[in-house]
Amino acid sequence: MERNLIAFCGFEQCVDEETEYLTQEGWKKIKYYTGEPIAIYTKEGNIYFDYPQRYIKAPATNWYYINSCHGINQRVSEEHNIYYTDSNNELKHSLMCDIYKEHTEKGFEGNFITTFKTMSFGLNLTEAELRLIMVIKKEGTFKNNKIYIKLNEDNKVQRLQELLIQAKVSYEVTIGNKNTLIHSFYPPFNIKKCFKELWMCSQEQMKFIMDELYFWGGHKRSNGSVEYYTSDKQFADFIQLIHSCLGYKTFIREY
Repeated sequence: MERNLIAFCGFEQCVDEETEYLTQEGWKKIKYYTGEPIAIYTKEGNIYFDYPQRYIKAPATNWYYINSCHGINQRVSEEHNIYYTDSNNELKHSLMCDIYKEHTEKGFEGNFITTFKTMSFGLNLTEAELRLIMVIKKEGTFKNNKIYIKLNEDNKVQRLQELLIQAKVSYEVTIGNKNTLIHSFYPPFNIKKCFKELWMCSQEQMKFIMDELYFWGGHKRSNGSVEYYTSDKQFADFIQLIHSCLGYKTFIREY
């Protein structure tokens, strides 16, 4: 089947039009590329954002489909240059057609790269402010530029009030139905702008963001893995990104 082949060049590498790439505002399909900076992977295992040297579209028919139970799902052309690590954790690369040949003849022993570190300088926000943004994202509702958070669990009420005090945010508390405590406040930052820029957090900021996420929505399974539930696809992508940057293999399931 013929599909559009699209490549960011630098190196010769070609993926199908449904492939997603990382921008400073989240993941986008490559067929919708509009000229913005993209995440570029370095041989040292880091990512940074810059403009690609070229953006190429061309038809192609010979495709290889990579799919695994650990979340890797990608369609690439036979000349796609795949980077992976060997048994000594050294960075290697081969053409997709050569990897497929090795896989069918004796089994491919390399490991596809699923984690990396960010080189972003971070957002100009305090730790308490960033943690509070995670709470707002999970529990908050907006009305007339004011944020409302309804809670009835003592540990969460205590945690929210601690963060509001640390972030120097004035708040009011009223009692709602079934003795639910309603916290209302004006955020000291542009919350929509912050949601949009979360992708540019530094490596250090991602650590305490992940910590706060677990408190408000994480579920630890018996096998040691952690699940986080959200109906917001873009936020799910962000959660996946910070875990990837912190060295965790992650994937998204839809229910």
